[in-house]
Amino acid sequence: MSQAEELTSRPRGRTAYFAADPTLESELHALARAEADCCQFLHFEVAHQDGRLSFTVTGPADAMPVIEQMLAGRDDD
Repeated sequence: MSQAEELTSRPRGRTAYFAADPTLESELHALARAEADCCQFLHFEVAHQDGRLSFTVTGPADAMPVIEQMLAGRDDD
């Protein structure tokens, strides 16, 4: 997630924000599908927000270390 422009916390998860880019959007959707198959306890969402792409991962409280590791990078909280 090193390409993230911003990384924010949210209840039970984190959101990474990226510059809008169709190729990156496809990659984020593919990542979300692959991770959802492997980690069914997590929820993944790719969206357009304020002219940027957002990639949100949420899950149960005990999954926060996994989410933190997945979205390791900038922290602008």
